[in-house]
This record gives sequence, C-alpha cells and structure tokens, in this order.
Amino acid sequence: MNVQDKTKEELIQELKRLEQENRRLKIDFEKNIAERELAQSKFQMLFEQSPVGMALVIHETGEFIEVNNSILQSTGYTREEFLKLSYWDITPREYEEQEIEQLQTLDKTGSFGPNFKEYIRKDGTRYPLSISGALFTDTDGRKVVWGIIEDLSERKEKELIIKKQNEVLQKHNATKDKILSIIAHDLKSSFHAIINFSNLLLEQTKDKDTDGIDDYAQIINQSSNHALNLLINLMEWSQLQTGRMEFRPEYFEINTIVDDAIFLMQGNAKQKSISITSTLTHGIQVFADKTMLSAVVRNLLSNAVKFTQPNGKITVTSAVNQNKLIISVIDNGIGIPKEGIEKLFKIDKVYTTPGTQQEKGTGLGLDLCKEFIEKHNGEIWVDSVIEKGSTFSFSLPLHKKKQQNIDA
Repeated sequence: MNVQDKTKEELIQELKRLEQENRRLKIDFEKNIAERELAQSKFQMLFEQSPVGMALVIHETGEFIEVNNSILQSTGYTREEFLKLSYWDITPREYEEQEIEQLQTLDKTGSFGPNFKEYIRKDGTRYPLSISGALFTDTDGRKVVWGIIEDLSERKEKELIIKKQNEVLQKHNATKDKILSIIAHDLKSSFHAIINFSNLLLEQTKDKDTDGIDDYAQIINQSSNHALNLLINLMEWSQLQTGRMEFRPEYFEINTIVDDAIFLMQGNAKQKSISITSTLTHGIQVFADKTMLSAVVRNLLSNAVKFTQPNGKITVTSAVNQNKLIISVIDNGIGIPKEGIEKLFKIDKVYTTPGTQQEKGTGLGLDLCKEFIEKHNGEIWVDSVIEKGSTFSFSLPLHKKKQQNIDA
C-alpha cells in the first residue's frame, strides 16, 4: 500500500474515531441534561413537600418568585395571592430595624439567621417563626434570597402548655406546703390548748376550785371553734383541689345564705358584744353554688368578728354595678396595713395576725374565698384603713333578667 493510500485509510480511521467521540459526547450531554432535569425535579419535589417553609425572594425588591405549600398553609394565602406580595407585605413594621440589619448581614456574608420574628397571615393575625437565608444568583442574573422559614406556632403552644402545667404544679406544691404547715402548727396548737385547759378545768372542778374556770372555758371554746373552722376549710380546700367538689350553680335568694352565716357567727360575736346586721333586700337572686358561696360569706364574717374590737359593728351590704352584684362585709375593726393587703388571697404568701382578743385564723379562709369566687367568674377584693376598719367585697355576674328585677 502506497503512502497516498495509507493517508486515506488513516483519515477514515480518524473520521470514525471522531464520530465515536461525537456520539459519546452526545450521550454524555443527554445524560447530563437528564440528570439535571432529575435533580431539578427532585429539588422541586423537596421544595414543595418540605414541612419547613421555603421561599425565593428577589433581593433588591423583596418580591416573592416562588413559595412552597408549608408557607401557604401557615399564612392562609393561595399561591397566586402570595406571589403578588412582597416580603414587606407580611412583615410587621416593628421588625423593620431587625430586617435592615438582616439585609446588611446578607450583603456582607451571603447568609443570615436564624432570626426570630412574626409574619402576618391573610386574616391579619400573626404567627411566630424562625427564618434563615442564603444569597445566590439565578440563571437570569438576579440576586435571589433563598429563605428557610419554620413556623413556631405549635412549639409556642406546647411551651405555653408546659408553662401552665408548671404553674399548676407550683400552685399544688404551695397548697400542699401550706396545708401541711397549718396542720402541723395551727391545728396542733388548737388541740394542745383544748387538752391543757380542759385538764386544768377537770382538776379544779375536782378540787372545787372555781378560780379562773371562766377563762379556761372561754379558751377551750375559742380553740374548739378555731379547730372546727380549720377542719371545715381544710376539707373544702382539699375537695376543691382534688376535683371532688362539684360546681353546682342554681338560682336562690342570696340573703338566705347571708342570714344563715350571720346566725352561725352570733355566738362568737356576742362574746365580744359585736352587732352583725344585713341590709340586703329580700328577693335578690343569684345563680351560684350555695355551698361555695356560704363558705365565702362565713369566712368573711368570721374574719370581721376576729378583727373587730368589742362593741364593734359589722354590716353586710349589696349593690348592683352594671351586670354585677357586689356583696360587701364592712367592719369598723383594726384594719389591715398595706403590706398585709398585698399578701392576701395568695396561696404562696402567708399573712396571719391574731385578732383583737388573740383569736387565731385558719390561714386558708381568704384563699378558699378567692378560689370559690373565681369559680363563679367573679372577683374578690379588700379596702382597709388602719384603726378604721375593712371592707371585703366580692362580685358575681348577674343575669340581665335578674338585674332588672333588682333595679325594679
């Protein structure tokens, strides 16, 4: 074979080699396109189905160019509605300073976050979120922010539930500590007094020695009443805290339980020559739990007797203010100092002082009153002036029909 023929054959081989290379390049090119389309498809699927919110935003204008379903579910917009918005349309204005700092960080480092803020939903409400972002240039040469937005609503709700549970546990612990303290101190002291003075009374009656037995009998009587009131309050308190005391409201005339409570307090009041009167108009009906409301009035009257000087006066009054009935127990006793008022009605605060004749309190009465009144969606409060007296008041929601009957 001559040189010319060899050159021709080499050219044919070279052509074949080039054709093979071309086919390989074409296959690789098509493979790359397929892989890119597959990757893009996978990215799109992950973008759409991600439980975390994702959005693409034009860096310069803040306009949304893509958003996934997670953000749409959180904000309440349709995709068409959302893509007509800008970043600033759903960002509360109080976050403006934070947003400016966020954009500055993005320009310097190419990313930001996580930052915590809120978005505005379609209905105008807000929800908490965590947002991070990264800056890139898209195929059109635009600077685009890829935002990752996590809706924290569910987490916040769980945190709120945990917080409330902790508050309940703290309250239960405070209740337990207070009850144990009362049992260990007050109840024990009362029974010691009853036992000791009854023993003295027995010894002196055996010896027919009557000196001081009136005082002993009075101490035994006071200690017995204190122990009984304490046991009643402890029983009612424990029933309430353990859910064994049912709330059973009914319509009844409130003056009936006030009159009963006054009757029960007459013995203690007479010992101190204290008068107790009621100015309540007959026929005032309330929708309330009789047992709970009776305990409230009984405790308030017991406190009033305790802190009123001999020959003092206690009055129970009523008034109607808008849709509320207000019952007040007014005394002209020794009053309560400001620092004492701030501790009242709080289970974790202890405020107890002896009465005008060294009577002891149960330590639970006012806490119990507060719980019972709040069960009725009412309020309880006190106004007091040292050496002039105190007014303990509580309110009950009043049905319009019942209010009209009272006003008439």
